[in-house]
Amino acid sequence: EEAKKIHALTSDIFDSIGDRSRSVISLLDAGIDTACQEISTGMRASTSENNKKDGNDDATSILKKAVTYTTTAKSQDVALLQRVVAKEGEGRIVLAALEWG
Repeated sequence: EEAKKIHALTSDIFDSIGDRSRSVISLLDAGIDTACQEISTGMRASTSENNKKDGNDDATSILKKAVTYTTTAKSQDVALLQRVVAKEGEGRIVLAALEWG
């Protein structure tokens, strides 16, 4: 829970200063952290049901949102863009695992 909050806050901060690439990486990390928490606590099914009604704070919705943002990442730093693509791959794998299960 704490890791998710920190990554979400970091994502917002990077976005506020115009660093979309690092913002996307942090948001993907927040989604991955949330997925790990949901799976390890066994709260996966109940969390998904509650968030359909109340909000979009579950791992699936965070990861879907983050994956759509990856196309908005721009930078002259090729290594940073490689990190975005790699993190997007991680996020998509976790999202696929969540959707599969």
